Amino acid sequence: MDNDKSYSDAMNEWARKNSFFGDRGNRLIHPNPGLPGPLRAFGYLLRVGSLLLILWLIVSFGLRKYVGGTGFGEKVGGVVASMVGAGDFEASALQWKGKRMTLSRFSAKGGDTAFFHTLEARYFRFDSSPLAFLGSEWNVGEVVLSNLAIKLRSGAKMSEVPVSLEMRGLFGSALQWGGYSGGTHDGKTLTFDSVKVLEAAIEWGLSEATNGALEGAGLVFVPDDSGWRLEIAGGKFRQNWLQGVTVEKLTIKPDAGKLRFTEGVVNLDNGGTATISGTVELGALPKLDLTIAITGGSLSDLLPENYTTYADGKVDGELRMTGSINTKSGVEFAGDLKISEGILRNIPVLESISILTETTRLRHLPITAGIVKFGTKEGVLNVQAFDLVSKDMAQLKGSFTFARDMSNASEAELIGLVTPTAGATPYLCDGSFRIGVMAASLAKTNEVGDKYFAPTSEGYRWMDVGLDGAVEQLTRPLYDEMLIDIRKLRDSR
Repeated sequence: MDNDKSYSDAMNEWARKNSFFGDRGNRLIHPNPGLPGPLRAFGYLLRVGSLLLILWLIVSFGLRKYVGGTGFGEKVGGVVASMVGAGDFEASALQWKGKRMTLSRFSAKGGDTAFFHTLEARYFRFDSSPLAFLGSEWNVGEVVLSNLAIKLRSGAKMSEVPVSLEMRGLFGSALQWGGYSGGTHDGKTLTFDSVKVLEAAIEWGLSEATNGALEGAGLVFVPDDSGWRLEIAGGKFRQNWLQGVTVEKLTIKPDAGKLRFTEGVVNLDNGGTATISGTVELGALPKLDLTIAITGGSLSDLLPENYTTYADGKVDGELRMTGSINTKSGVEFAGDLKISEGILRNIPVLESISILTETTRLRHLPITAGIVKFGTKEGVLNVQAFDLVSKDMAQLKGSFTFARDMSNASEAELIGLVTPTAGATPYLCDGSFRIGVMAASLAKTNEVGDKYFAPTSEGYRWMDVGLDGAVEQLTRPLYDEMLIDIRKLRDSR
């Protein structure tokens, strides 16, 4: 070794001659100096691209670990919980495949001012780059939920709801093109452009006067030039005794503290359609003011369950839905209906008149025209007036109320916290009506006809019939009494 060189100088010289990154190895960094200029430039670009690819793989692996961790799923869940005003919540880990990110489950209980009692979302997914989650604002574009189940809160302390929901964009105008600031949690803000729910189930109400639901519906929250709108397609709607309604399309938009139905078409299960218009005023006691216009409907879709045994027919007219799901009086209906192609059957007094007059068609009386005016409140159906005509045969007109027998109900049932068990509290009727039959049909009934029917008036002879007691037993005593007199009449001939 040259004595003039220090040990460190000698080692550095050896490293330059033998290092992988020495004169021979530095071609990994620098192209061959003997290459033409364009090839040397391409060589540099190739080396820079390779370096960026390696860095991306490292960052991508780190992001997958970060985004796919349970902790990050909790962060996303926290932002969603803040958005909807939730209290306690649970969220699964976020799954990442390609650009698709999926939160398989999110569930929450409503906070003090939340509009819901419980909420559960399944397969909450969106397309986004993981880089979007490195900053404080997370934009996820369109959000798609496979399933959403919500039980709306009833009787909640919701004085702040109209303001807080408007701030969050759920029932206000904060949803705009270019992203909606949905909610903030732990310094992170979620933004999105639209929300699509493939199948939703929404339930509300705690009593018979407030119970309702929309089940199996598709929902889309989309922005438009005035804020946002909610579009609903499909699904079954029910409210109180109103059943058998399938949503074709509903469009709802916010309007100064209200939800306005700008378009609404539903189909009735037994034929016919209806349009829905009006508003729902938001707040602690949401106020309904909706009009349902029915065309070519069926009476069986409007009657309480099991009472199509007695009546059916085609109906046209309007129902007005008012009241609130957060009050004891509940949701109220008022209706004016026209009836055609109907039938009355299994009514004892009609059977006894049929026997008396020997007119079999009175047992199943065809209704050719009629009107019904009614209202409901606190679970009581009040038929203010009905007038039904069977051409060339009979006419019926009167009024009555129809309500559950609550004499043996529990305290919870009386105050509306629990819906009475089916069959345990029968329905009672109170009222009266008049039956008019063609005078000619009573010509051979002698004193029996005179006993029950008044003299001829307007071509009919009329009989007054009281309605008092359980629906299943209505007019049964009169039926039994008339049969005894009919037997006596026939025995005397």
